[in-house]
Amino acid sequence: MRGARRYRPRPAPPGDALERTGDPRVRLVLADPQHLVRHALRCFLDSLERYTVVAETARSVKLANLVLRVRPDVLLVDFEMSPLNGADVARTMRAQVPETPVVVISRYVSDVHVVECLRKGASAYVTKAAPPHELPEAIDAARQGRKYVSSPLSRRPLRYWLERATRGVADTYETLSAREREVLQLVSQGLSSSVVSRRLGISARTVETHRERLKEKLGVRNTAGLIRYTIERQMSGLAGER
Repeated sequence: MRGARRYRPRPAPPGDALERTGDPRVRLVLADPQHLVRHALRCFLDSLERYTVVAETARSVKLANLVLRVRPDVLLVDFEMSPLNGADVARTMRAQVPETPVVVISRYVSDVHVVECLRKGASAYVTKAAPPHELPEAIDAARQGRKYVSSPLSRRPLRYWLERATRGVADTYETLSAREREVLQLVSQGLSSSVVSRRLGISARTVETHRERLKEKLGVRNTAGLIRYTIERQMSGLAGER
């Protein structure tokens, strides 16, 4: 199949699960609020034959205690855990169980979320829009002490995200000019460039220029990406900030 990609795991680092338990598989803990999602993840990871799920939970309460008890190689956590979200879980793990790397799985294709997670200590951020092979890639990267950001966010180089996390700049929206924010809001309503130009009293060509700059700054390819970005900000309670 054109474009198909076979996943080939990297060698495990020293001091791995084989030395501790005699089992060569990578030990994982799953933390996701939905039972069906946990089951699907477990089935997928089991099918790869080099991972084993040693525990799972639907809540982030006492998750650190669970990790301390079962000592997994990697913790997989959904961003939308409760009462602590995935980023806050990563921060807790960094403080209490720093030897266990955290892979955050998220439906948000958003720089706000990926930077927050990396800044708080997550080793990897995997969007639910990514192809399946990227999850084991993220697990292995985290286990080897490397960082990982999945597609479609991986259109930007990893160093971009790491620099953003180091500087603590979580939201690209703050870099937009007032005019760019106005154009973004109107374009995200599905309005054409000609309609936006009349609303703002500028030329349609200027609107198109703003569209291209917005796509470049926000790391999206088209108008659908701009709309998705705005929707995700709304869902995160960030929309409308000026």
